[in-house]
Amino acid sequence: MSLLRTTSVTARTAAMSFAILALAGHASAARAQSAHGGAPWDAPERAAHRPNPVLATDAAVERGRMVFQQVCQLCHGAKGHGDGPMSTSLPIKPADLSSEHVQSQTDGALFWKIYGGRGMMPTTQSTLTDEQRWAVVDYIRTLAAKRQ
Repeated sequence: MSLLRTTSVTARTAAMSFAILALAGHASAARAQSAHGGAPWDAPERAAHRPNPVLATDAAVERGRMVFQQVCQLCHGAKGHGDGPMSTSLPIKPADLSSEHVQSQTDGALFWKIYGGRGMMPTTQSTLTDEQRWAVVDYIRTLAAKRQ
């Protein structure tokens, strides 16, 4: 089998596996979402007051954008509006990251949510470094200006 065909089959298999896992988790996610009853997702005060140690330089924002594209975009969409390709299969629509509701949260609160996840939003505890999570926060801040 050629390398191109093998890569194509591997990519297609990975995409199908991800979709199956997402749909299979739908029922357990619905239970998890109902477990918190759609309650507000507020970070603990200590986490919310945690300062962002990563300066929002162009380089940091670009690193955050790249991580966002790999980890967050499937659900939150390319512009962060909560309209990614997986969003239609989720029991609760992902947050619009450009919204006033999200943008009014502290960097520490956003970091805490990215770290811990909730319901269908997975934790990044073992998949991202702190620097990557802070860079994603810096990138999310740039989405406020892209509310169209």
